[in-house]
Amino acid sequence: FCSCQKEDTLTTVPDGGVQLNFSGAQANLSAEELSNIVETFHVLIYDETGNFVRHSEYENLKSVSPVKLPIGQYTFAYLSNIKSDLIGGIQEDKKLEDITLSLEESEGNVLSAGSIFKGIDTLTVGKDNKSNAALQRLVGRMDIELKGIGNDVTVKSVALTGSPEKIRFSGEAEGESIKLNIPMAKKQDGVYTGQAITFPPQILSLHSNLYWKATKALKHLTFL
Repeated sequence: FCSCQKEDTLTTVPDGGVQLNFSGAQANLSAEELSNIVETFHVLIYDETGNFVRHSEYENLKSVSPVKLPIGQYTFAYLSNIKSDLIGGIQEDKKLEDITLSLEESEGNVLSAGSIFKGIDTLTVGKDNKSNAALQRLVGRMDIELKGIGNDVTVKSVALTGSPEKIRFSGEAEGESIKLNIPMAKKQDGVYTGQAITFPPQILSLHSNLYWKATKALKHLTFL
């Protein structure tokens, strides 16, 4: 993992550190299911005045190691399944409320599939030696299915409109509405499927059967 932090030489760092544990109960997931879903896990730490202290990135939940910090009270914020370059506001002069998450990739507006989870916990280093933070979905997932597509047509992607450009850690929308291009894959039965992150998180799953009359000249389908 990688991390960056401010030095603090005025207090003592307790031996052993704080063990971070996570629960998926709020997302109706068992511990095993949560562990299998969560990838690219971020731990953001702020001191008792809200100032940024550290950002650590882990490959998954199983690779999260105990956190060693000077004695004091801290806010631990957690994010998963999103690349570092899509998270804004991770710097010393920013606070947790300044964190934003982009819902589109930097090129082509292609949104990668997967559920973004968040969690928050307040811990006192020197008193608490472990946590059990509840992770919940920050955004929902929409399952897209296209049927009735002729063999002479190739569907590369579908376009969705109405998603915000970014969301804050609180879940509030940020920026203008944008169009997201969702990659589609063809299954053996000729049905095209794709997955998109949706907003708000209450839309956990939407299964759409879309039927199109297409011609040989139509090589790329878009619906708005």
